Amino acid sequence: MKQQFIDNINAGKFFDAKKLISAMSPEGMLTFLQGLTFETNLISIYTFIAFLLLENETIFLHQCARSILCISMWEGANAAALLHSQRIYELDPHDIAKKASVLSYFGTPDCTITRQEAQKMAQEILAQDPQNKIALSTLEFLSLKTVKDVN
Repeated sequence: MKQQFIDNINAGKFFDAKKLISAMSPEGMLTFLQGLTFETNLISIYTFIAFLLLENETIFLHQCARSILCISMWEGANAAALLHSQRIYELDPHDIAKKASVLSYFGTPDCTITRQEAQKMAQEILAQDPQNKIALSTLEFLSLKTVKDVN
């Protein structure tokens, strides 16, 4: 089934690929796609998830896309993963953990979050969760770096 799935997505037969994994649980699908990405590093796996997102945008599919991007070795993948984290937060803006997930990208390669945005996000997170490790470490990081060091 794995090779048939790979053949389908490489040929752009996303409907056929979708049928192959339709019986999987969400967790099973994520594990399957993560494993396949780790084994093959095929960008068509990410393209398949993008196809699914076009059909039905969900937080889960954005989480899958982010996960695949984080596993991959593709240049620019980190910036794309940040985009998915931002969209996850936009779809559920009341979940402070999702905002912290966006903030976790600050200081990483290809990150587009500015120092000012990171500081504001960290303060907003700490207003709701004073012990949030990501927000606390971001503020600590910001206090140690000069303006020219990071964004």
